[in-house]
Amino acid sequence: MAVPSVLATRSTPWRHLYRSLLRECTYLPDPIASGYMHNYIRSGFRESVSEHKIRGLKPIQKLHRHRRFRKLLSLLHRANQGYLKSLQRVLFLSYGRIGKRRNFLMRPLLGDQKKIETYDDDWEPPSALLTLVRDQSRRKAVSELKLRRNVKVFEPPIPKTNSWGRPTPFKRRVNIRRKWHQSLMNSVLPMLPEQEWEVLQGLASGKAPWSAPKRRKTPASHQQDTLLTPEFIVYGPPKGPTFATYLKGRPHNITRKFMENIWKKVCTLTPKMTWDETNDKWSITWGLLDVPRRHPSRKLDPEKGATLFQGIDPRTGLIERQKPNKAKI
Repeated sequence: MAVPSVLATRSTPWRHLYRSLLRECTYLPDPIASGYMHNYIRSGFRESVSEHKIRGLKPIQKLHRHRRFRKLLSLLHRANQGYLKSLQRVLFLSYGRIGKRRNFLMRPLLGDQKKIETYDDDWEPPSALLTLVRDQSRRKAVSELKLRRNVKVFEPPIPKTNSWGRPTPFKRRVNIRRKWHQSLMNSVLPMLPEQEWEVLQGLASGKAPWSAPKRRKTPASHQQDTLLTPEFIVYGPPKGPTFATYLKGRPHNITRKFMENIWKKVCTLTPKMTWDETNDKWSITWGLLDVPRRHPSRKLDPEKGATLFQGIDPRTGLIERQKPNKAKI
């Protein structure tokens, strides 16, 4: 059985971990994902360095951050190997369907950030947020992918009376509005910038050019063979052939067809939202799931094709029945 390579351990220096993360970003098969993850890693390390210089990080905080970056390295490495779930998660993070960038893309939907939400009786949700949630709930393809839970109620479900038959208290009404507003923000899929949306649409439809990144060859080691390798220390002696490495999926060859299937899912979950001044309303465009696929032209040998229709009457299209030969007595 092939022993998986050890990417990083607790004793891995921060500089080596940083270089390994940036190296894996260059091998990502998506241009936007490669750039976003590169900036995400750089900003994460810079925040850790600045916070350590200003306030000083405790040993337990350093341990947790080191483990978080090791997990990210494992995710990127599995994505570059062609594991479907890992690669799909990296694209969801990069296009803002989940994670930190999703919160950043939701800012235009929430209106004024400095305004404190009171959720009183005069409160109303932002019109852009409510419009996008309504349009998202009508998309069957979005709900079938089950990335976010759809909202079925488009107004706060405030009862007129409580269980004692009295009017619903003000504090209870405020809590219901806050909870309902939070459900809207948890279910919405924010819009993507128009330039990135066009790039994603071109990749999913096959119109944009694409080529798989070439991985750098590992330099040959001149050290003597020894059993005390990192793989031996972590995983122990090598075992026989088992399916342990395929419990969480299997690696795939990263081809154009393989990437198009993932891009179509991401494109289906990604809207583009603009303001229509003529109709005075929001215009929302979602990516297409069923993009016309290119089928290779196949030709059949004429002689073999003619044999398929032997014994068929050309006028009626029926199979000619052969009369059984009667044995002579």
